[in-house]
Amino acid sequence: WPLAAPAAGAVVDPDHSCARFGCGPGYFPQRACQCNELCLQHSNCCYDFGHKCHRQAAAPTAQAAPAAPPPPAPPAGAGATTPPPPPRRVRYAAKADSVLHVDLYRAMASSAVDTHPLEDDDMADLGGAIKYLHTEILTEHLGDPLRTTRKYSIDVLTRHRLKIKNTQKLVESKAQQAMGEFGPFVTYDWGQATNPAQMPLFQEYGDFVGVQMGCSNLHCDVRWPSEMPYSWFSVGNWCPNLPWDKKGVKGSPNAACVRGPGGGVVQGGLCPGGFDASSFIPAVEPSGNPGCVYSYGKANVVWLDALVGITGQDCNGQTCKNWLHFRHNCTDPKLKRKFLPSGQIVGTDYCVEFDIHPACDNCETPDCQALLRSGQEAYLGLPWWSGRCDRRANVRRLEEAAAALGIAGALSTHTV
Repeated sequence: WPLAAPAAGAVVDPDHSCARFGCGPGYFPQRACQCNELCLQHSNCCYDFGHKCHRQAAAPTAQAAPAAPPPPAPPAGAGATTPPPPPRRVRYAAKADSVLHVDLYRAMASSAVDTHPLEDDDMADLGGAIKYLHTEILTEHLGDPLRTTRKYSIDVLTRHRLKIKNTQKLVESKAQQAMGEFGPFVTYDWGQATNPAQMPLFQEYGDFVGVQMGCSNLHCDVRWPSEMPYSWFSVGNWCPNLPWDKKGVKGSPNAACVRGPGGGVVQGGLCPGGFDASSFIPAVEPSGNPGCVYSYGKANVVWLDALVGITGQDCNGQTCKNWLHFRHNCTDPKLKRKFLPSGQIVGTDYCVEFDIHPACDNCETPDCQALLRSGQEAYLGLPWWSGRCDRRANVRRLEEAAAALGIAGALSTHTV
């Protein structure tokens, strides 16, 4: 995985840095972060490792790690269709002359899949997408009991193959080297970059795909621990200073749109014809020039209702058809319960997909840890979502989602 720079607003501690420790072999458990090339495998590099040590890390040595084994062959009888090749793992050492193949994911409404270009959007790897669902969308005691859909009408998980080649100027920039072949992550809301402090980045670099790691030293969101790091990605940057309804169109942009290094309006990086509506793997190869740093193919889609077991529930003598049918008609009394803010369990007249004891909104608190040790109920709803504070259970969910999306070996190789 690439190593992300400190998030906006983060405090950089020079006492825990490669500038102080120096670069080289050896593991020092007393240090909060490491400066050896194996830190990339263990996700425990210091924040300035890429800037201070990237040349040493990229250089081949006699003790280089062995090459990863080839992916497993598809099972016999799987059909005549050749599955798409797996995405290349993102290299840390930046190489501006190569194209990355990366699978990115979104939890979204099925009605919006592939209806609008993937521009000025935030996406995630699969762990990030599952974590987003589990922590931001489903928790019953935080939601409106009268709602008729999941939050934001989310009903599918999508997988897109992107080809990415950021500009040489960005990849070779010393200020961005800690991110490998990516730029900084940009948070978008309604197509607009929400952090004004990032506007100089667009003016200097123009188009780029950005990344931000969700875990530091495998310490992840306190609501969703995991044994695998997860990341968020940003794509786009077309007139990023304005929302969708103010941008104009690319042929006639709003005069207030931010301008890039060449003086023209920042175009966003999606190559002309860069969306391939007929193939998962896009045909267009990004050039790495302004206006063409990524392309993507049509989505693979999995319905959440099928993935999490809603369509396997009984709804008055028939299988539940969808979330709303399940909500009002499921017959399992164990699913008709939720937590109050006090932690008390109360009955409901509707079925609950997932809820978690309020004490475990932060899995690391003493109250949550005591509750989990006590054997009392900490989770309510469908079994698929149970165990949000269990890092291994979260990885299991990730692997099951990967298998549903057609990723070969997702349930056996543990490498998704």
